[in-house]
Amino acid sequence: MPAYQTGCVFEERDVSKGLPAQFDVITTFDVVHDAVDPLKLLQSVRRALRPGGVYVCLDINCSDKLEENANPLGAMFHGVSVFLLHDHLTGEPWRRTGDARFS
Repeated sequence: MPAYQTGCVFEERDVSKGLPAQFDVITTFDVVHDAVDPLKLLQSVRRALRPGGVYVCLDINCSDKLEENANPLGAMFHGVSVFLLHDHLTGEPWRRTGDARFS
């Protein structure tokens, strides 16, 4: 449904530069650990929440020490992150380059 029928709007932004308004709910899913400046991102989220607002954050629970992530779960996180970020880093869909690479 269009936003005017549901009351919901989904946006993609560089939140570390601030948000244009205040919100009742802000969500980030698998974002904070990849942010260039996680602290600025979180500070912007806090400023943009209305009183009583809710921030829903889901992120990877891993160590900031590489050696502590050298395990099967760490390898999976790294592999998934490469595929998910590929479009943003190269500007091309991963399936297209993946098909060419594996054909």
